[in-house]
Amino acid sequence: MDKAIVIGAYHFLGFHVCNTLLNKGIEVTGILLNEMDKIPFLDEKRMEVGRNANFHEQSIFKLGHASDKTTKITLMISYYDFYMLHREALLADNKILKPIMEYIEHQEQLNLVLFLPMPMQMQEIGVNGHLIESFRNPSTNAQLFHLPSLYGTWQPSTFLFQQVIRSKFGKSMNKMKSTREWTKDIIFVDDAVETLMELIENGNSGNFLLESGKEHYWEECARFLQAGESFNHQKSLRNIKVNGDFTTVSVKRLSSISESLSIQIEHERWLDQSSMINSETEKGGN
Repeated sequence: MDKAIVIGAYHFLGFHVCNTLLNKGIEVTGILLNEMDKIPFLDEKRMEVGRNANFHEQSIFKLGHASDKTTKITLMISYYDFYMLHREALLADNKILKPIMEYIEHQEQLNLVLFLPMPMQMQEIGVNGHLIESFRNPSTNAQLFHLPSLYGTWQPSTFLFQQVIRSKFGKSMNKMKSTREWTKDIIFVDDAVETLMELIENGNSGNFLLESGKEHYWEECARFLQAGESFNHQKSLRNIKVNGDFTTVSVKRLSSISESLSIQIEHERWLDQSSMINSETEKGGN
């Protein structure tokens, strides 16, 4: 992989993917869906990746058509993030799909990568059929990754763990109650991305299901956060059967629960303090 283009670059999973690629010295173009895609802490995220000369931000409407015959480009679409944020309709908008499809059609050495939540199947994605066919086309090198719940820094509050962590800082629980979160399994996002990068770099096309490799792992993490009382509403998603022809892959590394969740808690503490400082600064400037 010489270059990566990430749609959803400033969202939870997409942002971790961008950072990992940049740390590997890969040129990354982060695609922004302009004013239609409202992103929390966008300035902070821009500062984090903006220090790397290999990162470029670009509007979806300037994706371009020119074919690059010498560069191996990987186009990554983090549908996972848009779905968990209840914003998947953005990717169903023809104004967004059109430049994506035109770009795919004009590239000769393009690898396609799609990050999906479990238990979603391809036919359930509310996007243009032409995009789905691009991933199903036998002549296309495409990788579909189905992911369980992920946790870690920058996790949005549509996830139960982030709701619980926010409540520790006096913030109210999200009324949405994580209705889309699949809690049969969970993986620390850094561990998930490490294995995803290895699979993507191997280049083998296919349908992959990423797992922690441990039974009842979500419950173990929930107990560490003392989130048991908030668990009952998740039962319906846990019992959904996984159907489909997947290659199941366990993550290469499984970080300790205490260490990984402590990282997320401390990151939320930092965000909370930064928000208070910014608020006081704005008040002082008025």
